[in-house]
Amino acid sequence: MVTIITKNSSTSCLSARRWLDNHDINYEEINISRQPFHLTRDILIQILSLEEEGLSALYGRKKKTDPKYQWLVKSIEELSLESALSF
Repeated sequence: MVTIITKNSSTSCLSARRWLDNHDINYEEINISRQPFHLTRDILIQILSLEEEGLSALYGRKKKTDPKYQWLVKSIEELSLESALSF
């Protein structure tokens, strides 16, 4: 079974769910808008093991980050992997 991580108001997430439904693919959905604490350390480690970009793949691109939160992105980038997973 496929697990997808979604958030409310994301057109990309809506498109992914529709594509999976249209292709009769079973999936588990973790909606981080409704269940932010369901995204466990083990799930994050599994995601990172599949990612080439490392932590930056989890928090998005700087260009799209609201300027109010640029400081947070910079802080996360400076964390060690162990610290970031405990964040």
